[in-house]
Amino acid sequence: MLISKFDITDIADKIDRFEKEHDIIFPMEYRNFMLRYNGGETPKTSFRSNRKTYQLRAFFGIELQAGNYSLNDVHYIDDFIKRGVLPIAVDYFGNYYAISLNGERSGSVYFLSHESNYKEKLLFNSFKELISASKSEKIGYIPTIEERKQKLIANGFRHTLSPEKLAGWQAEIDRYKNINQEEVSL
Repeated sequence: MLISKFDITDIADKIDRFEKEHDIIFPMEYRNFMLRYNGGETPKTSFRSNRKTYQLRAFFGIELQAGNYSLNDVHYIDDFIKRGVLPIAVDYFGNYYAISLNGERSGSVYFLSHESNYKEKLLFNSFKELISASKSEKIGYIPTIEERKQKLIANGFRHTLSPEKLAGWQAEIDRYKNINQEEVSL
């Protein structure tokens, strides 16, 4: 699996603060992952579990700028923690992946769909299994806005060009033009 990790400056202290603030202890495999990567973006990443394909958009990091996949900004995080799970990642639709924090299931990974009120669906018995099952495509060439316009028009979709579409394309170009992906190792 490929990841574009977040800033790891003082990450051990950030983890300690987060754990103390929420009165939790990260499972060891997840802690090691956070120490090395502090979460990160995982574009074009998917995995299979229970005969279904899931998408991973990003793993949450700690103390990131608001709006950038910060664990500190996860809505209702205290409610999840009271249930014994910590959201650790998100897909493209706003569904969470969570890790169990205590008991026999500590370290197990669950899918939490917003459509089912975040009911827990077991995916893997360990964080390492999630990482091993996840496969990523390397981000390669990013087409320019002009190239995208030409392709859209050539395919007969000129009528779908809009300022919103152009802004979305530009945001994608800006996000991925300097992405640095690396293979995750635990």
